[in-house]
Amino acid sequence: MHYDHGEVAEWLIALASKASNGLYPFVGSNPTLSASILNNQHFLSRVPMKLALSACLIAVAACAGGCGTHARSAALASPSPLATASAHIDIHGVVSFVHDAGVKRCYVGKPGSTLLNGYSVTFAGDARLDGGEVLVPSYTTDGRYDRAAVIVNVAPGPGFKYGTTLEERPQTFIEVTIKDSGRSGVARFMDFRSIYGRNGDARGGRVDGSISWTCAQIVRDSAAQ
Repeated sequence: MHYDHGEVAEWLIALASKASNGLYPFVGSNPTLSASILNNQHFLSRVPMKLALSACLIAVAACAGGCGTHARSAALASPSPLATASAHIDIHGVVSFVHDAGVKRCYVGKPGSTLLNGYSVTFAGDARLDGGEVLVPSYTTDGRYDRAAVIVNVAPGPGFKYGTTLEERPQTFIEVTIKDSGRSGVARFMDFRSIYGRNGDARGGRVDGSISWTCAQIVRDSAAQ
C-alpha cells in the first residue's frame, strides 16, 4: 500500500497530539513499558515534544526525497538533443574554398565495386555550393578507406565566376575515415585539379583539402544489414 508523504506527516503529528493528552496506544499493550512511563513524569512531559519534532523531521525528509525523485524524473524525461547534420569543406591551392554545408543524406548500402555501393554522404546545395558527395563503395564497417571518391561542385559567386568542379588525376590521393557506425567521418585528399582557377581562369590547377561531416541519421539498405 502506498501512502502520500503528507499523509504520513499528518499521522505522526496526530499521534504526538494524542500523546500530549496521555494516550499511548502504541505502549498500552505492554504493561511493563506503560508503568515505567507513567512513573516518570519528566519523561512523560518530553514525549509529545519528541514525537512532534520527529514528525516534522520525517515530513521534511519525505518532501525532500519526493522532490528529488520528481526532479530526477523530470531530468530523465527531458529529450536528448538531436545530432546536427553538417559538413565542413576546406579546399586550398590554386583556389581557396572554406565552407560549412548541410548534409542531405547519409546512406549505407551493400558493399561492392561501383559508386552506387557502400557508404555515401551527400552535401546539400546552397548559395555557395552546388552540392557534393563522398563515396566509399567497399564500406562494411567503421575504419579507414583509400578507395573512395570525392565530388565537390562550387557554385558561381565571388572569386568563382563560373564556379568550379574538382577532378581526379592519376596521382590523386584520397583517404576516408568513417566513425560512429557511419554517423561521422572525414575525407582527406591531395592532388585534385580544379577545372577553373581564381576568378574563372580556365587553366585551373592543383588543390588539396579535407571534408568532415556528421549525420543526423543513417539510411540503411536492407541488403546491407
